[in-house]
Amino acid sequence: GALRFNGRPMSPVSDYTFMLGVTRIMFTVDKDGKPILAEGNNNGDIQRHFFESAWAPTATDLASFAGDWYSEEAQARFTFAVEGDKAFVVQRPVLKLQMTPLYKDHFSAGSFVVWFTRDRAGKIDKLHVGGSRMRDMPFELVRN
Repeated sequence: GALRFNGRPMSPVSDYTFMLGVTRIMFTVDKDGKPILAEGNNNGDIQRHFFESAWAPTATDLASFAGDWYSEEAQARFTFAVEGDKAFVVQRPVLKLQMTPLYKDHFSAGSFVVWFTRDRAGKIDKLHVGGSRMRDMPFELVRN
C-alpha cells in the first residue's frame, strides 16, 4: 500500500508529488495517467528518470550484439558472448559477467551499465560502458 523507491517509502504531498526524505519527486503522466517522467529535486539538484518498458530480448536480438569490442581509451578488449538466451561480458582469463536486460539495447552487468547505440540505418555502431566512476566508455566492434 506504499509507493517505494529502492525500498524506501515515499510520502504523498499532492497529486503526482511525493517526498523521499528531503527530495521532492514529481511525476509527469501521459493522457492516460501513465507515468512518463519522475523528476527529483533535492535543494536544486535535479535528477530526471524516464520510464522505459522492460525488455526481454530474443536470442536473435542478443546475437546482434555479439563480438569482440575494443576501447582505445581504456586499452581494453572484451567479448560480448551469447549462450542460448543469456548474454555475457567475457574478458579472459577470469571475468565472465552475465548481462541483465534493462530496456531496449541496455543491460546491467555487476555494477556496470552497458548500452549500445545505433547509426541512422539502425545498425549497432558502438558499445558503451558506465559505472560509478566512469560515465561513458565507448567501445568499437573489432570482430563479430
